[in-house]
Amino acid sequence: MSEQEIGLRLRSERKRLHMTQAQIGKEGGVSLSSQNAYESGLHFPDARYLARIAGVGVDVNYVLLGDRSEL
Repeated sequence: MSEQEIGLRLRSERKRLHMTQAQIGKEGGVSLSSQNAYESGLHFPDARYLARIAGVGVDVNYVLLGDRSEL
């Protein structure tokens, strides 16, 4: 699991939910620049952020592991 892969999957989930970086960053409690850094693979999101975005429908299992959660 690399930060680059996580960033790409995070971006994919954001787009699936039709959200902008600013919108999902706000939901996750981070700035636009932090959201951009996560999606670019420059920084790794923390558990608090991941829990918050899970609340708006992000499949965190997919973001971290590349496996889709079964609904």
